[in-house]
Amino acid sequence: MINVIFEGAYSSVTSFPAYLHDFGQVLHVFGLDLPSVVEAHFALEESGESVLVMGTCEDGIARIPVPDSFLKEVGSFFCYIFDRNTASGRTTYKVKIPVTKRADLPTATVDPTEEDANYFASVIEEVTAQAEAAATSAEDAKAAKDGLLTGISIGTVETLAPGADASASLTETESGIALNLGIPQGAQGEGGGVGENVAGQVFTINGSEVTAQEGAERFNDYSGNIATGKNAHAEGEGTTAYGEASHSEGRDTSAMGPLSHAEGDGSTTGSYAECAHAEGINCRATGTYSHAEGAGCLASGAKAHAEGSQTQANANGSHSEGAYCIAGREDSHAEGFNTIAASDYQHTQGKWNLQDTENKYADIVGNGKAGARSNCETTSWNGVKWLASDVRCGGTDQDAAAVSLQNLAARVAALEAQLGGN
Repeated sequence: MINVIFEGAYSSVTSFPAYLHDFGQVLHVFGLDLPSVVEAHFALEESGESVLVMGTCEDGIARIPVPDSFLKEVGSFFCYIFDRNTASGRTTYKVKIPVTKRADLPTATVDPTEEDANYFASVIEEVTAQAEAAATSAEDAKAAKDGLLTGISIGTVETLAPGADASASLTETESGIALNLGIPQGAQGEGGGVGENVAGQVFTINGSEVTAQEGAERFNDYSGNIATGKNAHAEGEGTTAYGEASHSEGRDTSAMGPLSHAEGDGSTTGSYAECAHAEGINCRATGTYSHAEGAGCLASGAKAHAEGSQTQANANGSHSEGAYCIAGREDSHAEGFNTIAASDYQHTQGKWNLQDTENKYADIVGNGKAGARSNCETTSWNGVKWLASDVRCGGTDQDAAAVSLQNLAARVAALEAQLGGN
């Protein structure tokens, strides 16, 4: 989270700094009177190319997702916020956002030469002991053969604790002699296999030191992967599993919430987003039980679902799909291209619809374009259907329809004029 505060008549401010590679950030803007859906443009230079991002504003706080591409280099970038509530129709606010480098992770201080020497010495001692035990067993077997012992069978076989002495004993049975064996279990290796238990190790996450809990483990990348939550699991390259029982995989993913799962490239779950799931590239699931998938999608509401490309589901139970769609109210659904569902339980589809913040419509079909939003069809909550042009029926399609509501209206108007003239 990156905070910025506008005070007085200032329209250009500098935010609190962001950290290098600290992906999944949201710009929180205080002090501005903005609409419920906020238009913002991010750029590396004041006059350079920009990236359009749609944010939301609620309770006087604007929340604008920050593209991860602007957090890959130390320096600064700019965010331009457009306010369309003013009398002039458009006012621009500028935010300069510094990017600083995070603190380095602690380095290991173990002397591998001394450790390896002790390890190989213990291996040699163990091999020598096993050889002596084998020689003793061979002598016992030869003595048994020489003594003409017959009818020997295997009796009990017991697994002993690691490090215990092997044992063997003979007991008489009805059919002869039983050989009973006690075999010690092998000791658990350290740092071998395909995983590493990191419980007790200290890692740096977002500038803070965190001690790994019981059962935390990492795989594949033993210097870049971080697992700190209890029973957390990090695999792949540069992944972080912070929440309890969380799971991160892929590259540069972060499972921050308890029981959360992040996979793909650059995807992350929120620190308090229990059971959240983010997958794909640069997707974020920050709401409890939320799910974000695809490319650059954000599911910030509880039980919200965002899928496709750059979609947002920002309210409880909301669902957005397609490209650049925003479901900004409770249990709303936005689909298509650049559609906005701005009222509770509302459904929008098509492209570039006019947003309804007064909860007048249950369903909206947009047919607008960039800079000129419009609707071609609406259905209100009291059951009124509105169409922008005409209703047609019959024929093979709308262009060959046999009946047109517009034509009927014109004929009725002509008849009324004729009757009025008589």
